[in-house]
Amino acid sequence: MTPDARWTSLFDRTALFLTLLGFLLREWTPGSTAGAGLNLFIHLMFWIALTLWFAGRATASGADYRFTGFEFAFLAFAALALLSVQRAGFRLAALEQALTWLSFALFFVLCVQVVGRRLLLSTLLATLVTISLYALIQKAVLFPLIQPAASTANVEMSRRILTNEPFATFIGPNQLAGFLVLLLPVLLGSAIDARDYKGRGAALALGMLALAFTGSLGGWVALTCGGVAMLALWKIPKRNVVAGLGAAATAVAVALLLWSPLLATVARHSHSMHVREVYWRATGPMIAEAPFRGVGLDNWQDHYFQTKSDVQQETKKAHNDYLQILAETGIPGLLGLLGILILGLRKALAAESAPEPEKRDPSPWFIASIVALLSLLGVLQAADLVGTSLSIVLGAAWIGVWLWLRRDPTPTSTTGTRIGLAGGLIALMVHMVVDFQLYEVGVAAALVAVLALIALYRGGAAAVRLPKAVCGAATALLLALTAPLLVGVTPRAMAADNEIEEARAALASLESGGSANPTKMISDAIRVSESAQAHNPFDPEAYQLFARAKFHEWDLLQRAGAREGRTVEESEGTVLQALENAIRLRPLLSPLHYEKAQAHRIFRRYYLKAGRTSEMAAAKAAEHLRLAIEHQRRAYELYPTYCRNAYLLARVLEIAKDPDATRYYKEALRLSELAGKELEDLDRLKLGPVAQARCLRAVGKPLEARELLDGYLRQAVQGLPAKDARERLERIVKSYEEELEEGMTPVLKDAVDAIIRDLK
Repeated sequence: MTPDARWTSLFDRTALFLTLLGFLLREWTPGSTAGAGLNLFIHLMFWIALTLWFAGRATASGADYRFTGFEFAFLAFAALALLSVQRAGFRLAALEQALTWLSFALFFVLCVQVVGRRLLLSTLLATLVTISLYALIQKAVLFPLIQPAASTANVEMSRRILTNEPFATFIGPNQLAGFLVLLLPVLLGSAIDARDYKGRGAALALGMLALAFTGSLGGWVALTCGGVAMLALWKIPKRNVVAGLGAAATAVAVALLLWSPLLATVARHSHSMHVREVYWRATGPMIAEAPFRGVGLDNWQDHYFQTKSDVQQETKKAHNDYLQILAETGIPGLLGLLGILILGLRKALAAESAPEPEKRDPSPWFIASIVALLSLLGVLQAADLVGTSLSIVLGAAWIGVWLWLRRDPTPTSTTGTRIGLAGGLIALMVHMVVDFQLYEVGVAAALVAVLALIALYRGGAAAVRLPKAVCGAATALLLALTAPLLVGVTPRAMAADNEIEEARAALASLESGGSANPTKMISDAIRVSESAQAHNPFDPEAYQLFARAKFHEWDLLQRAGAREGRTVEESEGTVLQALENAIRLRPLLSPLHYEKAQAHRIFRRYYLKAGRTSEMAAAKAAEHLRLAIEHQRRAYELYPTYCRNAYLLARVLEIAKDPDATRYYKEALRLSELAGKELEDLDRLKLGPVAQARCLRAVGKPLEARELLDGYLRQAVQGLPAKDARERLERIVKSYEEELEEGMTPVLKDAVDAIIRDLK
């Protein structure tokens, strides 16, 4: 082997290692919870791998690039995604998604040029079986261990625990279902080609069982559609007829579901469709506002609360990838996505051309080293013996399945696998109508791998000769783009993600009352959130957490009666500036304006006490009230169907003697009642009893307010001895200290006194 050939071989093996490592990390790490830094690190593996592949050709005599046609489609969609960043209000989220799709475009190229169809298929199927096994372990072992936590968790988490629906390595059960419906038909098709009905049949049964445990009706509907498509493709020689009939039926079904009374009819009988109706109808005004430009990739979540109806449902995703892409990137973006999917269907349905040459499988030790590295990372991150054992078991299972698949000889026919690829793609496309899949990066990566397999099994790729100079230029360009991201951006983003997690934990401990040293918790939260701002100045959460920590510091100072008024004022100014910085980075997020209005209202109270002896303090109190009204009004405009926004706006208007306060109190009551009618019945979407009592008094119903408070307090102390009941009442009154301004103190005191008299 010549020196040039050795360099090419080394670069190729490293590129293959990074490609498979990046893909498996992507499948085993939920992108929604990983953080921007870790996601970027994983995706940059594809950039580095492609750089090395081109470098290997630059050291030799050039490259024979296999052009499939997908490359232009992926790059066009990635370019539209990058353009949408300029239109986004929350640019960090848009940029992260755009870079994800650009990385997946490079991943597609690597699958075709580096991995090859046999290794790619066995990798996908081994991942499918392992994730299915993990879902069953969650169902049978892990979920029973956390059942006791359901009694103390919030309503949403408690419901999720009690349903026992596994989600494996994805953000939710529906995303696991999307992954399964994409790959189960491929597994079935490969079993037909390999004539392996026992081993692969058992793997298929394992995957079907995992799908059943997810409880995803949409998953079963999608898989049925994929199965019907496979049967039709098997039985009907003219595949274009099948494609035409399937496309027409799908278009009619989607049109009826979205734009006819059928959606409302289905929603009345299905809670899952009821909530989706709210999400989808809220998307219409976004599309109408910017049909060609969109609102910015992954910015649907910030616009939804302005356009939704008063049905009390919150979400971050549209639960329909087509609608969300249309709303975020406009018609060009949707056409770009459809271009990728339709090209995939076209190649899957077309007659097989000259097959792509099979690449030589790497050594089992090579593959084992990748999985061993993943298992080691899992062990290092595990918090207990269960996590450690799970990492080892899943790694061993993946290797075992891959070795079992590898021993099968290359089948003489690929018809079943090609039909399975078409069926899986159709199934996922159907599931994308009723849930978000592309925004779960593990599912999106699997989709890109399936599209690469479709191209490889279709064959007939045009061989484009790339001279050595072109490969060198491509290497230099990719290196110039990758090196700054890898060396300069990624470590800082990962550090910021870790610091944000530390700040969250410190503040959660402080605010739950579980900290024995609150001063240390405050200083820790301030330190790490300030460091997070320095590492990633574009993440609004770093500023928001810093503001919360500084507010606790301000509260501690003023409660301790700080001698230096300037120190208190500096903390106050820092809180407000940090929130303003967060708002600048994410201007359409209602909670940020709500939080700033709350800060102004609390600071007003502080200066109001001092205003009895100082005209300057009185002037500051008046200015804080003005700004509280301004920001709370903006919070209400951005989320007008949230009862707390209406309630807080009514409170500050009442302080300012504005007659509109009554209207907003009435609206707050109405929205709170609507939240109670939903199946979830979430406390965070309803007013508390004292707030409800204030609203009732404001709208002229003082007796109802008194009855409500009396019933709430009596229920809270029911069955307790007199002494314990008094202590419980004292704690309740103290917990509502902030709500007792503007005339509510005597009302609550009267209710408490009446109960105490009865206890005697």
